Amino acid sequence: MSLSHLWRDASILTKVAIVLGALLGVLWITVFLNVFQLRSLTNESSRIMRQYGEITGFIDALSTESRCLEAYVRPSHTPEDESAYLEAVADTDHCVQALMPDLRADERREYMLKRAITNAMEHYRGDQTAFMQSGDQRARVQWYVTLERQAVYLNQYGVELLNCRMEAGERRWADIAQANRRSVRTIFAFMIAATVVTVLGLHVLMRTMLRPIVKLGAAADAISRGDYDGAPLDEASGDEIGRLARSFNVMQRGIKDTITTMEREAEIEKENARMQEAMQESRYAELQSQIDPHFLFNTLNAIAALANEEGAPITEDLILRMAKIFRYSLENREKRVTLGQELQYLGDYMELMDARFAGRISMHIEPFDPALLTRAVPKFTLQTIAENSIIHGFQDITQGGEIVVRISEDEEGRLLIEMSDNGCGFDVAKLKEEGAHRSVGLANIQERLHYIGGRMDIDSVIGVGTTITISIDKGEGK
Repeated sequence: MSLSHLWRDASILTKVAIVLGALLGVLWITVFLNVFQLRSLTNESSRIMRQYGEITGFIDALSTESRCLEAYVRPSHTPEDESAYLEAVADTDHCVQALMPDLRADERREYMLKRAITNAMEHYRGDQTAFMQSGDQRARVQWYVTLERQAVYLNQYGVELLNCRMEAGERRWADIAQANRRSVRTIFAFMIAATVVTVLGLHVLMRTMLRPIVKLGAAADAISRGDYDGAPLDEASGDEIGRLARSFNVMQRGIKDTITTMEREAEIEKENARMQEAMQESRYAELQSQIDPHFLFNTLNAIAALANEEGAPITEDLILRMAKIFRYSLENREKRVTLGQELQYLGDYMELMDARFAGRISMHIEPFDPALLTRAVPKFTLQTIAENSIIHGFQDITQGGEIVVRISEDEEGRLLIEMSDNGCGFDVAKLKEEGAHRSVGLANIQERLHYIGGRMDIDSVIGVGTTITISIDKGEGK
């Protein structure tokens, strides 16, 4: 007996069972492939985010330890300060344990950075032990300065490790995307097979199960168009058609749940992007905070030296200017200020320096368009450049030191600020080679300008002087 006769003589239950078996086989393979791919993606995402969390946890713990150390080193510290500091140390050590290098699992660069962090932490903890055991306050302060400097390097290692991990994550995501494309093609092939089986089954069973099959076909067409919110099929019947309807409803819910899960994963990715942006803002604030103590220390030294030499005949004016500087530093918490505010701040600072150096150093601002006074610039920019010229450029000068400020706007609307001095100058190429020893103030300015789309160029000739040019896009506001 031929196969056609066997099919013709079979019961409806047998026919439906054969057609449904073939259809569900293809569909379950498709669902399995979807679930497997989704599970692989979820596991990889969790692994990558866990690695990010280990690195950011170390950076945050180290920052918290530094803040607690600052409170603990004060002579007036309380037992609560000591307890908080020891707790922060324990948290940092726990985070370092999570970053132990693994030669088999880590990439070469990541392995080297983890080794650098663990080695630096061993040295850091050794100095910390000496700090804790020191009974002399002066020695404790010296150890504190050493620990703070080491913490800066450890933080830089952590940021570099995070960048390395992010680059590896991007490469891994590219591999996952390529694997997803292959899986989609495979799933699409199985869906085509499922569609073919469905169409053939409907054609064969049309005469005996016309109305229920037509409804089932309409529902299948809706799903193939991407509509997964259609009403479920009637499952009241207890015969073969009823069981088929129930199986179809299970498939529909499974596909809808899969799509919902994928949409949720996309939202998680968006949240990760927002977290990265918040980390950049935090890094920017940290860079800006480095300038205040450095400047205030040098300024207070200038006032102390002047008071000691002259006995205070012009101290009142200096103190008033110092008060203005303190107010600018402590009350103005904005990341950027107007050019007019920054120039006022620079003028107050230069008046102090003029008094300190007895007229050996002067500043001249060339005329410029007053409309530029409202343009926004990063806070503590001009004063830091002037301070760098005074400390390094005029260190051996006895008279005639001059700083010239030129302000303009280019054809594309960028704000240009050029500050020149006639100091001793330096080798710019050597400065770039010895990047770890360059001026903290200039490096800070350059990195903050990078965050807002600006740039800083340095041109210096030994024996002639130094010119620093800053450019800031017109669209950058406060």
